[in-house]
Amino acid sequence: MKRYVAIVLLASTSALADGQRADINSCANAPADAVVALPAPYERWFSIQCEGIRKAHFVAPAPGFAWTEQNTAKPYRFNAYGPIAPSFSPTELNTYEPHKYHFVKLVPSVMTEQQLPGVNRLLPDGVGPYKVVHQVDFNSNNRVIYSLFTFIKGDSPEWIVACVNFNCGTRATIQVRPNNGA
Repeated sequence: MKRYVAIVLLASTSALADGQRADINSCANAPADAVVALPAPYERWFSIQCEGIRKAHFVAPAPGFAWTEQNTAKPYRFNAYGPIAPSFSPTELNTYEPHKYHFVKLVPSVMTEQQLPGVNRLLPDGVGPYKVVHQVDFNSNNRVIYSLFTFIKGDSPEWIVACVNFNCGTRATIQVRPNNGA
């Protein structure tokens, strides 16, 4: 079996043209309906990353920020496939499909004064309250919708609470920190 996987890997890699291998993580060849650029102010806080190997686009921190998931303390980003990334067989893993899962729509809004008390309850105990909270819904071609509630202080995000398909019962709570090394 190990030989078979190695042969598939070599065949798959050699089947790609040199330009394809170099651009495997580029968003330049994304489908026409893919969201790869973000409007202001979101382009300062978020970025779209394209990963050919994982076949997906990700919502990730913009340069200058780092995201850490509160429960695991690990770096975090949002996969267009959904909260649980798919597993691929060796053959599927090495099939060139760099934009298979991507975001097709972005719906931004700013929470009203009436909405703020409920949204602030999504934060960990002792954090907040915030007076400026943006909600950005990222819709994927896989019918997953991430609602990223972004808690702003000054001009920068400090927390992101992500709900999936409008359900905040299970959510990811992300602390946003400056990352001057990025």
